[in-house]
This record gives sequence, structure tokens and C-alpha cells, in this order.
Amino acid sequence: MRQRRHRRRIEGAWPAAGWEDRCPRQEAGRHGHRGSREHKGSDVDLTAKPKPRVTPDNRPFWEGCREHVLKLPWCPGCGRAFLPPSPVCPHCFGERVEWRPASGRGVVSTFVIVRQPWFPAFAGDVPYNVVQVELEEGPRLTSSLVGIANEDVAVGLEVEAVFDDVDEETTLPRFRPRTAG
Repeated sequence: MRQRRHRRRIEGAWPAAGWEDRCPRQEAGRHGHRGSREHKGSDVDLTAKPKPRVTPDNRPFWEGCREHVLKLPWCPGCGRAFLPPSPVCPHCFGERVEWRPASGRGVVSTFVIVRQPWFPAFAGDVPYNVVQVELEEGPRLTSSLVGIANEDVAVGLEVEAVFDDVDEETTLPRFRPRTAG
């Protein structure tokens, strides 16, 4: 019985309902999931870099980025910052959340250098780095490093936030090696 249910999930119901609304490759009919369907005439541009999806939970984060301020959600109950943004603290399950400016300083906790053009929108950037930064306040944030050669990226590198104004509506947080001072 268990195998039959699992097989049904793989063959019919996977990916979960609504996935095609979130996945441009699915809409373009080029996704590798079983059960994917052909979308003819799709106007999805796979060469355009994706923009963040702004929601009520993360809107203060993105508004802070537009102001060139890194803001984090904090729980007044336990006094801890957390990511990703949520209406409930993942540490103590408190339901009050306050947004506060963060220092923007942290340490690279892990990284990868992408050398293959896995995504058409980023093909011109290859090779590029993707880093996870452990912020001084505790949460970890995935981003990229600027102002440093890929071969110089290392775990333990001290970094600080900088902001990349992509367009009128979108500013992305990035990091650079920390300067003395």
C-alpha cells in the first residue's frame, strides 16, 4: 500500500499543486519534473534575472534594502533575530515581531563558486560566487560577494553589507570584504 501511494505521488501529484505558478521553467515547458505539462506561447523570459518576491512578511526587509539599511525581524519575547522573516518567532514561537536595523557585518560560513551556466539568466556572470553569511546578530543570509576575486573567497572571511540598486523597485543586499575601521 505504501509503495502504491508513493508511486501515485510521483506520477500524478508531483510537483505539488501551484508549483507551475512559481517556476518559470515549468511555464516554458522545459522543466524536468514528471507530470510537467507543455505551456505553448509562454512569454516567460528565462534570460531575465529573477526578482525577489515581496510578501507582507518580508516587505520590511526589502524596504530596508531600498534605503540601504539591512533590517532583521526580532522577537521581543526572546530577544533574538531570525531569518527567514515570519509572523512567528522560530525560537520561542512568540507572535510579536519587531524590525530593527542590523549591523550589516558578518562572516562567510560557507560558499560555492558556480562555474556552469545552470540558469540562462546568469550565464554571462559565470563564474560567480554564492555565499552564506552568518550575521553578527545570528541569522544567516545567502547572497554574493563583490570586490573580491572568486579564488580569494574563504570561510571565515569578515564581510559587510553593501547594496546593489538593480532598478527603481529592487535593491539586493550583497557583501564585500570588511574594511578596517
